Amino acid sequence: MKKVHIILSSRGISPNILTEMLSDKLNLTSISINDLFREVIKSKTKFTNEVKLYLDKGELIPNELTNKIIKNRISTIKSDIQIIRYPRTKEQYLSLKESLNSNKFLIEQIWFLKLNDIQQLINYKLENESDNPYTIKFGLNKDVFLKNYKDSINEFEELKKVINDESLISVIDFDYPIEKHKSEIEKSIIRYIANRAFSDKLKV
Repeated sequence: MKKVHIILSSRGISPNILTEMLSDKLNLTSISINDLFREVIKSKTKFTNEVKLYLDKGELIPNELTNKIIKNRISTIKSDIQIIRYPRTKEQYLSLKESLNSNKFLIEQIWFLKLNDIQQLINYKLENESDNPYTIKFGLNKDVFLKNYKDSINEFEELKKVINDESLISVIDFDYPIEKHKSEIEKSIIRYIANRAFSDKLKV
């Protein structure tokens, strides 16, 4: 079975540092959901018209369609993979797991970058309006930032209930900005690799 790492994070924070390190150390092929939708539209695949239909209406792309697109993408991949920013809900997780299993992929680890103090992020975005499209999009509305953050934390807590296996979950806590925590993130990955190697030896 090929292995799958799922990469999630608090809202407003890019998981790029984590995904780059994981890709480098574990030789993972990256699948970003946002990039995957862009590729579908640009490449004019069998899913293009359906995806554009939802986007043109300003609607979310249904879980069923998203998982069909993921299933189509991973069907040609021979290596282990990491899926970035997906799934976020129980329904998405269960559908994704089914699609992965049918292509002989097994969820190996679910990583979550958890921002400790949302106020630091809010202050930065308020001070750098002209440099930050995300800030401008929400009109410097502190309540919106807080809601997005809390929603992402709650989503992950609900997801953990469905997963129901602590050994599959790695939560990395950090303070803003994430760049200051590169060494801690790397230590978490190295610790995971060491634990996995130890567990593999026990199985032999």
